[in-house]
Amino acid sequence: MSHYDTPGRGSTAPAIMTPREAADYLRVGQRSLERWRHERRGPRWTRIGHQVRYRRADLDAYAAAHTVAPVAEGGQEGR
Repeated sequence: MSHYDTPGRGSTAPAIMTPREAADYLRVGQRSLERWRHERRGPRWTRIGHQVRYRRADLDAYAAAHTVAPVAEGGQEGR
């Protein structure tokens, strides 16, 4: 099983990925991607012929959209 660089950071991952490659890239289970696809959530995907494929750009966008910023010091946490 290969592991790619962190999404969005000069990755060596291919531009078009299989579900297994995409799961490795995001560091999630392949079943999670499959479930997300059926629930119409998760990263965008495409069909090429009868095969599901993920574009690296869509995986990077998904990861970026789900980034959570830390609470700033002196913030409102705990109130």
